[in-house]
Amino acid sequence: MESANNFADRIRPFFTGEGKKRALAAGFTAEAIRLWLKGSYLPNNKSLKRIADFTGKDVNWLLGGRGQAEEPRESEGISWELKALVRSLQSNIDALTDRVNALKNYTEAQEARLLEQKKYIDTITAALIQAERQKDFLPLKILTGGMK
Repeated sequence: MESANNFADRIRPFFTGEGKKRALAAGFTAEAIRLWLKGSYLPNNKSLKRIADFTGKDVNWLLGGRGQAEEPRESEGISWELKALVRSLQSNIDALTDRVNALKNYTEAQEARLLEQKKYIDTITAALIQAERQKDFLPLKILTGGMK
């Protein structure tokens, strides 16, 4: 694998000027782009795959200059931009799905707590009714911790 500087040189046309705007719209962060272009570090495997999809370039070419080296033609450029946009949208959908599932789990937990509280209230109500009928408040004192 070559250095981060050579990688930066290969991605620079795709992540500067108008390309940077498209990259940001596709979900790449400004900080990550800045560090990649500075040559500070190479992206992780997941980001590298996203960069390859975004640029229409082969991962091997991005990392070491081997494989597909030609610039994408205009028609291919539209294709890779659309691919990047679709991937970005899918990522956003996945994040929203995760949030919905988290809210669903929270709601289910809240429902379980409410059900437990209802059972407790029903038990106290039954004890009150029984105590009223028998004029005996001992069960109520035991349930509420009134007896020591």
